[in-house]
Amino acid sequence: MSLNRQQLLARFYDPIAAAGLREHELARRMFDAVGPAPRRILHLGCGRGWLTRSFAARFPDCEVIGLDADGDILAGAAALGGRVRWVLGRAEAPPVDGPFDAIVASLLFHHLPRAAKRDAFAYAARHLAPGGRLLLADFARPHGLAMRLAFLPVQLADGFAVTADNLDGSYLRLMAEAGLRHVREDGHRRTPLGSVALYQASA
Repeated sequence: MSLNRQQLLARFYDPIAAAGLREHELARRMFDAVGPAPRRILHLGCGRGWLTRSFAARFPDCEVIGLDADGDILAGAAALGGRVRWVLGRAEAPPVDGPFDAIVASLLFHHLPRAAKRDAFAYAARHLAPGGRLLLADFARPHGLAMRLAFLPVQLADGFAVTADNLDGSYLRLMAEAGLRHVREDGHRRTPLGSVALYQASA
């Protein structure tokens, strides 16, 4: 999907995610998975930054970096404050170096073509600290016909080719191919737009 289309969708993202995609529930699970005392966290596709600021508030001794490809949205996130370092860049090639104790993303990767997913996973494998965690909340393989039909609007918005990896469970394979370990898919949840899960991997 083009950056312009991503920017348009991002304007409406927060209310949709909060209302129907159970993102706040996924965020709580991410907090638990990160561990008690991370030192550095990178949030890919931070958007307006509510989750990024939540990480900063939850872990006050941690350096939290929010990265997004939309400069206008990033400026809006920075204007809202929070103890966060905001960086302009794309998830497949962040202009920041590790090591990171966690690299996180929420409902971002279904927007990315497979090549960009591969590059983002390879970046995580290189820049996570030993034992660091990749935590990725996104759409999962639909559980039943109702969830398959619910996912169709997402495919129409983002493209059938880009979202094919959500349908066939390719995330875990792509993570493993990038050199990440202990890959798994946890906690499927039914939402109005399809099944959502938390993908996890470690360095």
